[in-house]
Amino acid sequence: MAESNPASTCSSAPGVIREQKRREAEAERVLQRQQAVNRARKNLKEVEAELSTQNAMTQEELSAALAKIKRGNQTSHLDLRALKQALHDPKNSVAFLRTTGSLQAVVGHLTGRKALHQLEAAYICCNLAVGDEYHCETVANAAGPYLMEFLESQNTALQVACIWTLGNLAGGSAKSFRTLQSQGFVDRLTNCLKSPHEDVIEAATYALCLVLKNSSYNLPLEDRLKLASIAVQLKCCRENVDWLIYMLSCKADCDEILIGNMVPLRCVDFLTTFSRDSPMEVDDLSKLRSVTASLRTISNLCSEGSGKAALTVITHSSFPMVLNDLLHARHPHLRLESEWLGRNILSHSFNEITAIARSVKLDVVFSAKDHSHIQIHQLLKGGI
Repeated sequence: MAESNPASTCSSAPGVIREQKRREAEAERVLQRQQAVNRARKNLKEVEAELSTQNAMTQEELSAALAKIKRGNQTSHLDLRALKQALHDPKNSVAFLRTTGSLQAVVGHLTGRKALHQLEAAYICCNLAVGDEYHCETVANAAGPYLMEFLESQNTALQVACIWTLGNLAGGSAKSFRTLQSQGFVDRLTNCLKSPHEDVIEAATYALCLVLKNSSYNLPLEDRLKLASIAVQLKCCRENVDWLIYMLSCKADCDEILIGNMVPLRCVDFLTTFSRDSPMEVDDLSKLRSVTASLRTISNLCSEGSGKAALTVITHSSFPMVLNDLLHARHPHLRLESEWLGRNILSHSFNEITAIARSVKLDVVFSAKDHSHIQIHQLLKGGI
């Protein structure tokens, strides 16, 4: 029987202890996070009670609520609010649209002079707009022009409600989008990005992402270029703006604006900061979405023909380490996105790009698959 090697056992002991401590620390973080989430949660009975009071309506109650909103000046904003809550239930939305005069009554409150009534009416339209294509097209035809007018409203809350509604309408139906676009929808929505209010910008980027996500909409070139030139200047709403810029990077005609405004460099700088914060452990969903969008943006721009973006990325002093960190991230999609980025650079049509990539040992990241995360870091630094 072969005897164990005492020296080998001793040398492996510290590694085993470190691994055990790492697992214990990770388990403790998970436990603390779960406890924090549980403290913020409502009791199940509280949630059920809240839902039952807010959303549940019998057909008789819904009919009574619809009758109330048709009374014009006698309608209370609380009546509209109750209807808004009830329309979270898809069945109520169907019944609402089947009731003659109900949508016209809501539009009447939307165009009225009472601010609270207008706001509740806008959110009623918003809830209807999350239905099927028929819902979107019906609401777009009846309320679309009025919702568009409120994009320039001085009432910020109403402006935000209308932006969310229009985004849902445009994202839910190609026919609704065409109806809105015939009234200058994207151009007017893009102007909302100039607002001094962050909640307006956040709503506008959300709506624009819904539009850009549907490639069949084929926005006019001038709309895309104007949108790109404004989006690159935005300083707030990081997550939504990152996704907006990513979607713009999917169209080659926006490359010049994005590269000219140093988007590749900004993305690498952001990923560098993220990498320092241990990407393999990230649990912040908002940050994770921003990282994903930034990574995809760089990948798109690095395939651009002139090589400007790729050169900016590979000459960044932190990029090889950042890419290596992301290739070992805990989230599988980050590993796949990172590999796509690296191979886009290594297979670039410009020989200069591939030569520089190899000089900074970018190829090492892909050839050293059997090395551990720490070993590749040391290899990139010249320590192995």
